Amino acid sequence: MILCAMLMLPLVEIGLRTLGFCRLKEKIERLPIRELSSASQTTSSSQKKLHILRAVRSAELHGFSTPNCLERSLTLWWMLRRAGIASELRIGARKSDSRFEAHAWIEVDGQVLNDTPEVHAHYSRFDAPIAAVDSSWSAEHKERLR
Repeated sequence: MILCAMLMLPLVEIGLRTLGFCRLKEKIERLPIRELSSASQTTSSSQKKLHILRAVRSAELHGFSTPNCLERSLTLWWMLRRAGIASELRIGARKSDSRFEAHAWIEVDGQVLNDTPEVHAHYSRFDAPIAAVDSSWSAEHKERLR
């Protein structure tokens, strides 16, 4: 699992630079996954969730690159989906002095997984989960923008 995360983190970084966020997210969503289930349904899902989180953290600390929060969260989201654990990629924003700052994290059953539970107090979370937007919604709005 750690090796997978070590390989995915730099690939996500390259994907974000070359494809952009929306196209990379769509490609990740098209990858084969196990049937998604709620992470709180079984103890094995909870254990699997923690193993995946630890693998991504280990890869971040000892891997080939220094990922930012979006790269880390996209990698974790993909690995959780691949394991059949339903999760949501969340993005929040804040204004600090004259700078606009954004931050990404993963939630499972409404609980923050790869950040502090207080992340909501520091960043205004976008209403909808970024990675849970229906693909038909995306296609419809892309057509409107043309």
